[in-house]
Amino acid sequence: MPGVAAGLGLPVVMITVVIISLLGQGGCSTSDAVSPTPPAGMVGLPLLSIQTRPDGALRLTTPPPGASDQNPAFSPDGSRLVFTRFENGYNAGPAGLFLLDLDSGQVARLTPVEDQDNVNLPGAAWIAPTGGEGRIVFASDRLEADDLWRIAPDGAGFSRITTHAGPPAYIEPSWSPDGQWIVFEASASGASPDGSVGKIWKVRADGTSLTPSTSAPGFDDRQPNWSPAGDRILFQRRTLPGGDWDVYTIVPDGSGLHNVTNKPAVDDTDASWSPNGTHIVYSTDNGNLPTPNIFVIPATGGQPVRITSSDTHEDSAPSWSPDGKWIVYESHEGQSEDSPTALWRIAVPSLTYLPIVLTASPPSALSAANDFLYQLQGLDLAAIGHTAYDLVVMDYSSDGSAAGEFTAAQIAALKHSPGGEKIVLAYMSIGEAETYRFYWQDGWAPGNPPWLDVENPAWPGNYKVHYWDPAWQTIVFRYTERLLEAGFDGAYLDIVDAYEYYADQGRTTAAQEMVDLVAAIRAYARARDPDFYVFPQNAAALALEVPGYLDDVDGIGQEDIHYGYDGDDVMTPPAVTAELEGYLDLFKEAGKLVLTVDYATTPAHVDDAYARSQAKGYVPFVTVRGLDQLTINPGHEPD
Repeated sequence: MPGVAAGLGLPVVMITVVIISLLGQGGCSTSDAVSPTPPAGMVGLPLLSIQTRPDGALRLTTPPPGASDQNPAFSPDGSRLVFTRFENGYNAGPAGLFLLDLDSGQVARLTPVEDQDNVNLPGAAWIAPTGGEGRIVFASDRLEADDLWRIAPDGAGFSRITTHAGPPAYIEPSWSPDGQWIVFEASASGASPDGSVGKIWKVRADGTSLTPSTSAPGFDDRQPNWSPAGDRILFQRRTLPGGDWDVYTIVPDGSGLHNVTNKPAVDDTDASWSPNGTHIVYSTDNGNLPTPNIFVIPATGGQPVRITSSDTHEDSAPSWSPDGKWIVYESHEGQSEDSPTALWRIAVPSLTYLPIVLTASPPSALSAANDFLYQLQGLDLAAIGHTAYDLVVMDYSSDGSAAGEFTAAQIAALKHSPGGEKIVLAYMSIGEAETYRFYWQDGWAPGNPPWLDVENPAWPGNYKVHYWDPAWQTIVFRYTERLLEAGFDGAYLDIVDAYEYYADQGRTTAAQEMVDLVAAIRAYARARDPDFYVFPQNAAALALEVPGYLDDVDGIGQEDIHYGYDGDDVMTPPAVTAELEGYLDLFKEAGKLVLTVDYATTPAHVDDAYARSQAKGYVPFVTVRGLDQLTINPGHEPD
């Protein structure tokens, strides 16, 4: 695709898994029994080395050597992608259309093998306005000129829509939502950096009523996409001979021109719509990144939100899934725009960008949890397994070290233990580094490495970290990988409230950066386990401070809500309790599981903490602050 591509920061992590589902209900699941032989007619492999990135992105395709997979577009039901595979590198044909089945990971050729270019556009290339599997529109030079063609996903109905001698070339088509019209780019030679100048045209699906939508001289207009409501068309425009690309929208008749992105000296390209038409996803370096990233912006304009983060990859040509949960795009390593690309996908971090109506998800196992255990030290898994606790929060290691890590077999035995099925979450501190963890190195001290900050005086051996730093986040993702390998059901994230420390020091982005990290952990984990849970501990105010935070977590744990705020076995001031309850109620109303942890041993205080939390619909636990006992409180035994 013309224009830019994306990324800020982090090395790719290699994980070997067996693919059963790449997207499905939310990610990639694994199995130990898959034949390495692909079905007849398929050119993908079910057994792959899958790449994930610390920003949570997952690689979907591995093209043959020298080939380039580009321009992904979702099927109307979100189960498949159509994309263009260029055989000889980026935008270097011949090129054909291929289908990727997101349940099996299989890739199949759609258009015939030939020495021609068949190219689709990301976004609204595949529609089904009357039901069924629908049809795909694309551009092809298979006959005397670049014209618009259509094909069904089973290969039927392969037919030409427009017929002209050219130039201009008719390329980059997308459907109107009712399937009656096609908008496309008419590209002819002209005074631009790449020697081509585009204008936006539309044509009826039967090839009649060819009409220009943009015609103003002095501009280069490309890559149109019709909105889901049919009321606007977006495209990218630059001022000739060599201005910056911006995203614009117009009414289909060409009126109502609106500049969505207008940041000076920045190229904004490869735009397509969110499923509900309220937002636009596009590629940009935002003026300050080493390579462009995928960003999202309101369709009317406003503050863009960054979606991908990798300064070792360029990301471009994004498309949004019909359920609003995922964005797929093309990406390659390095900063050469001509390098071949593969297809990747990343989770959309916030319900802000999801469709107005979503398909209801099946009830989570979390909804059945009405008691839990929180113990980090002195763990006896057999003893815990004989309790009836529904949920267990524990350390992933018997002593916190790599040597003491529990095995996958031990965690599986705990999850399916004599006392009953259990959800098992692993504790992980993301706001402080701990000297006894696998990642700690001799010689580390505040300032070395640069992201390591001051020691926590209340907990010797724990150091504040610049949690927004890519180097620390890489460690967090390595930690998450250990939890996944051990088979934990989720992560219980501590020191999320570190953002308050840095906000007090004047870091205005501290809250958003913490939310971004929590979202990235969840996306990273769900690329491997789509049911992986993420529970932050404390920092409940983020539900108000950062829109969308509730969509990035599955529950929350809150300490000291009734006892422990001013000291163990001391009642928390009523004003503090009321404030915390106000935040926690937001989680509860959003369908999240709320766990409360109070520190008390006096029976009356224990009873009071349980009664007050249960009255609010929370799930309580009362124990000692050392979290080194298998506590079962009399009168509050797990059932």
